[in-house]
Amino acid sequence: MEARWSADGTALCWIHPDKWFPESYVVLKLENGRLAWQVELMKAADREILARTEAAAPLNFAIAKSDNAEDGSAYPEGFTIDVSEPGEKFSLPLECSVTLTSDPKEDDPVENGVQASLTMTVGTDGSLTYSEFKVKSGRLSDDAAKRVNEHSVSTPLVDTDMGKAILFPGLSSKDGRYAVGWTVQAARKDEPPVDWSHWDPTDPDKLLRLYDWQRYTEENGMTIPYEAIDFVLETHTGKTAKLPTEMPNWPGKRNGWEMIANWCSGPAGRRYGLIESDQEDIDDGNFWLVVLSGTQMQVKDVTTTMRKAVDGLLRERRPEVAASDFLVSYRLKAGEEATDKGDLVEVPFVATAPVSDQGEFQLSGTVTIRISDGTVAGVSSEQKRLEPFVTNEALRKADESLNTIFQAALKSMPPKEAQAFKQEERDWIVQRDADASQAVNIMPFGSTQQAYEEARENSLLESTKKRIEELKRKIR
Repeated sequence: MEARWSADGTALCWIHPDKWFPESYVVLKLENGRLAWQVELMKAADREILARTEAAAPLNFAIAKSDNAEDGSAYPEGFTIDVSEPGEKFSLPLECSVTLTSDPKEDDPVENGVQASLTMTVGTDGSLTYSEFKVKSGRLSDDAAKRVNEHSVSTPLVDTDMGKAILFPGLSSKDGRYAVGWTVQAARKDEPPVDWSHWDPTDPDKLLRLYDWQRYTEENGMTIPYEAIDFVLETHTGKTAKLPTEMPNWPGKRNGWEMIANWCSGPAGRRYGLIESDQEDIDDGNFWLVVLSGTQMQVKDVTTTMRKAVDGLLRERRPEVAASDFLVSYRLKAGEEATDKGDLVEVPFVATAPVSDQGEFQLSGTVTIRISDGTVAGVSSEQKRLEPFVTNEALRKADESLNTIFQAALKSMPPKEAQAFKQEERDWIVQRDADASQAVNIMPFGSTQQAYEEARENSLLESTKKRIEELKRKIR
């Protein structure tokens, strides 16, 4: 970080450098030992000079943006934008020079290129004003207008009670009554509203570059200036219900949205929806139950409760593998209607744990959800674990011998001693199983599934043999 203080020590400018340009550039004011205000200059400068340049030289702007589209997020809209840094012991109001160019290697704009500049002033109250805007355009090529028109796409925006928004295709109910969408909003009152004239379906990340909603996190103590929101929309009225998540989906994310929505008409006219986000990696996604009644929409994120239920089944069926090692996904199918049984709906799942290059542990089943409150009514799987005390002949015989010796010892004891002896055996079984799990956990990375099974069975057999010898000594 680079920090510069004003001459009177009450204002601070700090710059977070990145490879080519500052990642952030903040000016803040202190009064009586407290923060009076703070303002981030980079995004504010980007928004202002991009909007003015696009309005002043639309063809040059469109072509340069298209030609520089692959330059990366450090170049907003494909342009190089810089904000001058303050000198030592600066004072407020602070004037900063903002420059834009489509080609930083040239002093003057090349064909179809554009350059612009303006002065941004930070006032004593943290307000931002702009002046002295200038633009310089390069000569337009003969096919400039044709190139722009070929990329012209209508703007698919809808009006909602949260303002302008975009709907995800393929996620609406069959009758079109309910849909899933995305929008960006100012998260702070002091931020300017989102200017949706910048929305470009051919470049969905444009708004995210202009209205950065991921730059600031709780880790550095700053609030997010803008937030991206996923929601369910009741299309007849425009009413929305937010889909709460730390990582919303947006148009263009990883070759498109990663969401599936199944809608269903339940008993007595009740409707509901199941919405899944990041279905290939649900540990980083969400699973929502949306209960619908006319214009009323209740959203419940059931990801955690469903995962806890699946983990319980995993510990029962696959005790040799930690439940946290499993990746759990819920297999909704795009375009299908969900089905319910009264107040219950069944959601198929698959739990997979990579153990080697040769195979995986996998368990599939169903989680049953109560529509009324989003709780788990049950979890099941048709897959049964092969019990080693049945399938392993050596272990089966050792276990039979142990039971014979145990019963003989038990019959020879008075009631109180017999009761304590039973508890001792129960405690030993718990330790036996824990040792078997540990034997699996210490296996080398990349071991096969068969090797894991053998490690567990060998540990169980060794523990059983030792217990037989202990009981023999006890009988003597």
